Amino acid sequence: MTRASSVASTLGHKRFVTFTSLCATGRATRVWRVVEVGSFNELEPLNSSILVLKDVWLDSQSKTECQNLDAIFQELQKLADLLDKGDEKSDIFDGVDEKSKKALKECLKGRSWKRYFLSKVCDWQGSESKKVPPAAQPDSTLFDPPTSTPTPSSNPYSDRSRSTTTRATDLVPVAQNRPLHDYCPKRQYRVLFKEVCEALHDVQRLEDVATALLDSVFALQLMFLAGWVHRDISSGNIYAYRSQENGTYGTQVRGILADLEYAKHFDPDGAKGSSDPKTGTAFFMAIEIQRQVLIYDPNPLTAWSMPELDGDVPQSNLQTPTGVIHNFEHDMESIFWLFLWTLLLRFPSKRSAEQKKEFAGALSAIFQDTTLCPPEREHIFTRSGALNTLLKRWLNPELQPISGPLVKLQIALVVGYRTRQFNFGNMASYAELYPYLLRALESGRIVAEAKKSEPLTASSPVDHRPM
Repeated sequence: MTRASSVASTLGHKRFVTFTSLCATGRATRVWRVVEVGSFNELEPLNSSILVLKDVWLDSQSKTECQNLDAIFQELQKLADLLDKGDEKSDIFDGVDEKSKKALKECLKGRSWKRYFLSKVCDWQGSESKKVPPAAQPDSTLFDPPTSTPTPSSNPYSDRSRSTTTRATDLVPVAQNRPLHDYCPKRQYRVLFKEVCEALHDVQRLEDVATALLDSVFALQLMFLAGWVHRDISSGNIYAYRSQENGTYGTQVRGILADLEYAKHFDPDGAKGSSDPKTGTAFFMAIEIQRQVLIYDPNPLTAWSMPELDGDVPQSNLQTPTGVIHNFEHDMESIFWLFLWTLLLRFPSKRSAEQKKEFAGALSAIFQDTTLCPPEREHIFTRSGALNTLLKRWLNPELQPISGPLVKLQIALVVGYRTRQFNFGNMASYAELYPYLLRALESGRIVAEAKKSEPLTASSPVDHRPM
């Protein structure tokens, strides 16, 4: 996005000049800064406004990001109308803490929810790609078979996945009765957004990182009220936005939650799961989603009881789901992994060469470019004391006040998975977890604000960001 050359692009009846990307091959998502021009032959900008053009290929039958946003906004509008009438839905705020409830109600009554998402200027859908011929047969020898064990990438911190889920191993088994993921025709989609933002992995100040994450969690809470899950939380989908006035950017930062192509309305009874492989970025994916098994493990001693010697054979009351359902806690866990990755990698302490080597090994074991869940990653999240040990060993001493709230968040998430059991429709069980997430992020902002005279800025290379 920084090359001097430009290329003309069209979106509906409008013409734009784009600052070309360094990579414009294939069907990967691409984003440009653009200015509106008169025509392909008149490349002088019509105004000084710089906008953002996003070019993405989606499954032909998939909803676009803006269609999903519109559906979420419609649900929020219904809730706002009910609040105006004093006819609040009886259970919508069950489990929500008082501080969040007050903020959410103010947002709904003020109709200000759009500020936490990107603002569409216009969009356009292209034609579909070719369908697979009926007589076509898959060739099993075309690609090498997948490896059975996680393999670290050559750069231990670089994530290149927009991942697929993988098979289960031990914990609670989930029946893998999904249909094979067939090839689906694609459709090109372009959308023009108003806000020119900075991806979280490029934000340099810890105070701004924490602010962007806090605002994004508030956006997730709004989606929770609307009954939607995001399903693709990553450092590239959370933005820091600085408002622009008179051609200059201000210093005030607010967070924006973006990339809702894979967002879905939450269906607690959708036990068949989803055959869509786009379930998140491997670095930040929830353990249950990555492994396709539940963290909840019914204790055999309580699941079974001594039968009567002469009675009928007892029937088990346990209902095992047939698929891992992406729920609201999975989005929260992704924020946990994103915050942990940010603190450890982007704001490290000074270390010797030997310590740096040991640190790189520890981090590469947890954050791998693989859809398989490394055991080290699972242990950090599910084993008591493991995260605390990691933070004491590797967290920057200046950031140690964050470790307590972060460990409490991890414990709360694990307890949430285990106590919910198979009752995925228990909305209050999700709502009561947000305060732990907010407290952990707020502790990051408090630490950063205490260092205003010497701001905490990122020191790791830019090429360590996930893609």
